[in-house]
Amino acid sequence: MTMFNNEINILQNTESVYIYGAGDVAREVAWCLMNKPYEKKIDAFIVSGDAKDEKLFDAPIVSCNSEMIDYTKLVIIAVLEKYVNEIMDILKVKGAENIMVLSFESDLWCEVRKKVYFEYVNNNYGFKAKLLDNENLFLKEEKKELNTNVYVVKSYFDKKLNEKWTDKSWETDIQVGAALTDNIICDIRDNLGENISEKNKKYCELTALYWIWKNTSENFVGICHYRRHFLIDEMIIEKLPYSDVDAVVTIPMVNIPSVEAMYEKNHDIKDWDIVREALNEISPEYVTDFDNVSKGVFYVAYNMFIMRREWLDRYCEWLFPILEYCEQRIGEKEDVYQNRYAGFLAERLFTIFLLHHKDDMNIVFAEKHFLQ
Repeated sequence: MTMFNNEINILQNTESVYIYGAGDVAREVAWCLMNKPYEKKIDAFIVSGDAKDEKLFDAPIVSCNSEMIDYTKLVIIAVLEKYVNEIMDILKVKGAENIMVLSFESDLWCEVRKKVYFEYVNNNYGFKAKLLDNENLFLKEEKKELNTNVYVVKSYFDKKLNEKWTDKSWETDIQVGAALTDNIICDIRDNLGENISEKNKKYCELTALYWIWKNTSENFVGICHYRRHFLIDEMIIEKLPYSDVDAVVTIPMVNIPSVEAMYEKNHDIKDWDIVREALNEISPEYVTDFDNVSKGVFYVAYNMFIMRREWLDRYCEWLFPILEYCEQRIGEKEDVYQNRYAGFLAERLFTIFLLHHKDDMNIVFAEKHFLQ
């Protein structure tokens, strides 16, 4: 993204950096900066409270009050969004002026890890990752009436946004979990026609995907979220159905030390084991891909994509029986967040699907924007 050329140049021309944070985001940012194309030295990980005598990637974890910190050097804030303002205030008091924010959902963090991911897949997965742009968009269809539509998933229970989004001509709102409330916020709702709207608390945005699969016919179709939108030029959207592209997906997330380890940390690892069992029963040809994603460090998050109709149909025909198998064995969870396990598992299953079809599916990557 050209808007971040200055920040990327700063990173590439800086020999070493401090990272403010020592949690999951800081670990993932550090891993990316230590790898190609950046190959930076991490001087230290800074924390707000007292620091124990610990290290991360052989760099010390130190208090923000430590005398060893040179606040004239570049300090990268690598935390969840809710902590950024507090840390900015601390750094201002310390006199730091060379600050860069790579928070969990930030567009800049997406741009930084994109470059690392492209290097990584070229060296480890045996295919060349490509961005969605005019250079990678080869037109092949004859001129006829083809269309692209991206459904924006919204819920009555969504958080209020502090940032305005300009509606796109190729976006259509869809209300999910409509069967679970009497409040109507969209003309299109996931409880109309053939649907699984009542499963929204487990399936999240996938109740919209199921509705799209069963009730629509657009040539190129996908989903995004009320807070997460694709950053794609209108002219490219118009060309998509006529091109050789099969799927547009977001820049993958980083999981250190592995996708499986991070799933175990944040969710119930028994669910992960049940997914593997489901694949063994239903689609054993995907088990090797499951294992590769499990031990890998990248996955395509958010259940957010745009796909050619035949590929979307193929993905849904594969995905939903696997999730149903898991649902029958996992059941209901008391914790509201963890009860969204079908949505969490589907993010990783989508990555498995993409890896399995990397040789017969033309996949391109596009940036997204997270609305505050």
